[in-house]
Amino acid sequence: MTHLEKLVVDRFAAAFEAVAGERVDPVVRRSQHADFQVDGPCRWPADSPGRLATSPPTCCRGPTSPA
Repeated sequence: MTHLEKLVVDRFAAAFEAVAGERVDPVVRRSQHADFQVDGPCRWPADSPGRLATSPPTCCRGPTSPA
């Protein structure tokens, strides 16, 4: 891991921890465009993976405007 990559991992880990309330390791990889891409969990599943896979999706959009 390069110094720059470690810096990116450390910064995003701190940001994810601030949001999640516990340590979350980001997935960092170099892209083909000389930058980094970072992924992390959107939320912790509150149910089993099988049940989540078969349940209807929940809306994650912001508030809707009145019609």
